[in-house]
Amino acid sequence: MDSQDVVMSLERLKEHKLFCHLSHISSPFPNTVDIRLSHDDYRLPDLLANIMAVIQPAELDSEKEADLFPVGTGPYKVTQNDKQRLTLEAFDHYFGFRALIDVVEIWILTGVTACYLQPGTDRVVEQIKDVNDQLTLDEGCSYLLLNRVSGLASDPEWLAYFQSRLGPMPLLSRMNPAEIGDIRLINAFGLLPGWTDLNPLPINAAIPAKRMVTLAFPQHHPVYHELARAIESVLAEDGLRLKVMELSNTDVLMGRYADKIDIWLNGMSLSNHRDDAFLAWLYSFDHISRAMPDNEFDSLNQRVKAWRSENGRTCPSHDIGASLVKSGQVIPLFHAWLGVYSAGPVQGMAPNSMGWFDFKSVWLKPGLE
Repeated sequence: MDSQDVVMSLERLKEHKLFCHLSHISSPFPNTVDIRLSHDDYRLPDLLANIMAVIQPAELDSEKEADLFPVGTGPYKVTQNDKQRLTLEAFDHYFGFRALIDVVEIWILTGVTACYLQPGTDRVVEQIKDVNDQLTLDEGCSYLLLNRVSGLASDPEWLAYFQSRLGPMPLLSRMNPAEIGDIRLINAFGLLPGWTDLNPLPINAAIPAKRMVTLAFPQHHPVYHELARAIESVLAEDGLRLKVMELSNTDVLMGRYADKIDIWLNGMSLSNHRDDAFLAWLYSFDHISRAMPDNEFDSLNQRVKAWRSENGRTCPSHDIGASLVKSGQVIPLFHAWLGVYSAGPVQGMAPNSMGWFDFKSVWLKPGLE
C-alpha cells in the first residue's frame, strides 16, 4: 500500500454526502496525504475511521469488485462471494493472533423462516435459556420511510393518516408469529433503542379518498413480507388497497421507481454505538434525502455542519432522529433482539452489535474419547 491508494480511496468518497466536504486530496510527497476541506471538521479523524472510508487498492476497476472481494488487513480473506455462499479463509499474515478457525462458510438460504438454531436433544429448554441469556438489542430498527416529495404523504391529510394507522403497535398485533420464526421483535418509539420520539397514543385522523397505496421493500427479507401483509390488513379496513413492490437492494439504494412509491419499508442497523454512527445511515445513498423536502433535509445538514465545525459540540444524532420521526418522515416500527447459539463444541461465540460474532475468536472444543 502507498499514498496513492489512500488518495484514490478517499476520492471515491467525495460524491457521498457524508464526505462531500473533502474538496481536494493529494499526495505531495511519498507517505504523505493532504486533505483539504470545504468547511471545518474537527471530527475528520473519527470520520475517516468510518467503514465506508476503508482503504482499497488504487487500481480497483469497479466498485462491485471492492464490495464482493474487499482487500484489507483482517484475520480472514474472502475467497468466494456469490448469491448463495460467502467463504472466508484464515489469513496467515494477519498482524494479530491468527484465527483459530481455518475456513468460515456463510450460506444464504431463501424461502426459509428465520430462526435460532437449536439442537434436538433432551436439554433443549436449558439450551434455549442459554440463547436468551446472550441476546442483545439491535442498535437500529425497521421503519417506514414516507415519500413526502412525490408520494401520497406529500398531502398533509395522507401524512396524518399514515402516522395514525401504521405505527408499531397496530402492526405487531396483526403479524403471524409462525411466519417470522424465532425473530424477537419489540415496539420501537424512536429510531434507536432508548429514543422515545414516537407518540404511543393513537392520533385520530380522517381516512383519505379511496385509492391505492404503493409499498416497496428489499427482496428476501424474513420479516418484510409479513409486515406488508399487516399493513395491507390495516389499509383494507379503511377501504384502501395496497400495491407491493419487491426490489433488489441496488434498486432501493439507487432510488429506482422512487417517484412511484409512497412508502418504503426498510431497516437500519448501526455497526457501533458511537454517536456519529447514525449519520452514515442518514446520508446513505440519498435514500432519506430523496423522499424528504429539500429545505428540511438542508436544515438537518446544517446541524451536522455546525457540529463538525465547533470543537466540543454534542453530536446532533438524536435531535435529527427526533425531527425525522415527529415530522412523519420516518415511522419507527420494531427493534430486534439479536444473538447466536453458543452451546456445543463451538466456543467463544459472543454476539457483537450486529448480531454476529468475531470469527477469529471462536474455537472448537476437542471431543473426549
